[in-house]
Amino acid sequence: MSDNVQTPLLRRLPLTRLKLFAARIIYRGLKLLLRDDRRCIRRHGINYEVDLAEGIDLSLFVFGGFQNHVTKMKYFSLPADAVVFDIGANIGGMALRFAQRVPYGLVYAFEPTAYAYQKLLTNLSLNAELAARITPIQAFVSDQASSNCSIVAYSSWKIDGSAVAAHPLHGGVIQTAESIDVVTIDDFCREKEITRLDLIKIDTDGHELQVLRGARCALDQYLPHIIFEAGLYLIEEKGESFEQYFDYLSAFGYSLINSSNGHQITRDNYPREIPLRSTTDVVAIPPTRPRV
Repeated sequence: MSDNVQTPLLRRLPLTRLKLFAARIIYRGLKLLLRDDRRCIRRHGINYEVDLAEGIDLSLFVFGGFQNHVTKMKYFSLPADAVVFDIGANIGGMALRFAQRVPYGLVYAFEPTAYAYQKLLTNLSLNAELAARITPIQAFVSDQASSNCSIVAYSSWKIDGSAVAAHPLHGGVIQTAESIDVVTIDDFCREKEITRLDLIKIDTDGHELQVLRGARCALDQYLPHIIFEAGLYLIEEKGESFEQYFDYLSAFGYSLINSSNGHQITRDNYPREIPLRSTTDVVAIPPTRPRV
């Protein structure tokens, strides 16, 4: 779950925790009025089955979307026939919006946990026209492929007080994914004979660098735009540094932009641009050279 960061003070605050606190207040008020947490809703032409006790679902119910700045494409535009990879698709809120924006394109929605993947399938079933452009894949995306793995990942943000062992900063609850494949973007593109890739969106709670490392050929050949979540606390939890992200993408000619304020991110200024205790979405702009 990403936060927009605009000032030095804000980037030091645990904004996700503060937003979850506000969401709990909103949830309690809605609970008194609506009683039932599970509802079918329609927002911006998309149907969803939501559980108001979940943070992402509540955002869809109240605000009509989740992280709308990602799907609005402020810093670039997608062609109508674009191919999009949504890594960490969760319940499909962004995948469905992407499908709206690429009426002649394709969206591949990767979600490893059974909990979120089943909700993704339900939401796709409620939107037949959009679902025709979305391919759901229950798999974990990383830098090395393997089969029949058991992993854990954050895919639930409870706001009804039922969360057990939630992450201390972003509030996520771990869900399991058993007997699933771990795939790389490069291997997936080869196996599915994908010859074009316009956008990779990555929201994997600190696993973003591994996803990117598994896309070396795709980045070099297709030059997709990239949107990925970044927070220094998440990166440090993995024993990594943002310099590794910067150096890896710079080698392909990418420039980085802080989506919340439009500032270019460099190796020198990233400590001022990437939040300490919350997250922002970084837009990686590819170099301008002919595509293969």
